[in-house]
Amino acid sequence: MHRTVKWVLPTTVVTLVILSFLGRPNTQVVHPTGTTGEQASIAASHPASVAVGAHVGQLAPNVTLSGLNNEPVKLSAFSGRPLVINFWATWCPPCQQEMPEFQTVFAAGTPVAFAMIDASTTERSPMVVRQFLTDHHYTLPVYLDRDGTALNSYQVTGLPSSFFIDARGVIRYVALGPLTRSGLEEHLKEISE
Repeated sequence: MHRTVKWVLPTTVVTLVILSFLGRPNTQVVHPTGTTGEQASIAASHPASVAVGAHVGQLAPNVTLSGLNNEPVKLSAFSGRPLVINFWATWCPPCQQEMPEFQTVFAAGTPVAFAMIDASTTERSPMVVRQFLTDHHYTLPVYLDRDGTALNSYQVTGLPSSFFIDARGVIRYVALGPLTRSGLEEHLKEISE
């Protein structure tokens, strides 16, 4: 009996470690020391290894987008500040429903950065996006995901999808579907604390 108990704990620990890595597609471990690539500046602020991925508790993927004037913008430019990433499209009715809520909160002023990422691979042209923003008087910062890299990196399967990221670059909440103003404000408060 003593020998059986002796092996239960180590076997359980090994099993839990193996299970924790199953079902984590497209993730990699980033180590603060010796890290190379685009995640280095974000990972350096973490005391231990943090997985890069699109799930809560993981380090948000750093992707390069295009601004509306074609200037490249990396999401790492927002490091050190809480960030909300919202994937949307002009043709998406639920996106159209929540966009005024984002605009109201953004216009009121908040220490949280916003990155409204248009699923540009689904749009007819960038001019459609510009016209939509102009027609509705939206002043939110909008970026284009011209090749679908951001959609793939964040494993977006439906629009709208919002990622609430803390100042350390860790995803704290993912919202699938449209947000209400109260829901948006609640999650903004969580990542601002």
